[in-house]
Amino acid sequence: MPIGSQPANPPSARPPRERTLLVIIAVLLAALVIVPVAMTFVFVYAWNPYAGVQDLPIVLFSPVDQTPSAATFRVAAASPGWPASAFAVDVEVGGIYWSDLGDEGNLNDGDNFRVTGDGLPLASGSYTLYLLWAADLAQIQIKSWLM
Repeated sequence: MPIGSQPANPPSARPPRERTLLVIIAVLLAALVIVPVAMTFVFVYAWNPYAGVQDLPIVLFSPVDQTPSAATFRVAAASPGWPASAFAVDVEVGGIYWSDLGDEGNLNDGDNFRVTGDGLPLASGSYTLYLLWAADLAQIQIKSWLM
């Protein structure tokens, strides 16, 4: 072979088996990472009827009525009346109960929240209830009290 000339069949950069292995790894990566991320996006954002709501509802609570076993407060104002499923509640106690005054499934004026120790008295201390927007857990209202 003369100096400076190319061989008739240059060797490939990788043998065919290595290229096949890379293709298999790329397909598995797509199946195990990209597809679940895309499905999560579809389930959380595309099928969530409350995702993307620009004007979150305004909810105001009344003062807390206390007994040794529970704290109860009323929804003093809520606009507009959204379905209860649009909200999430976070409080660190035994149980929280919602009473729907109008029995229509919406969070409206006059509805009640009752926080209990699930059959036990609520311990002395401070409590905070967070009313959240279920779509993205944005904070709608906070209610704090001392027992």
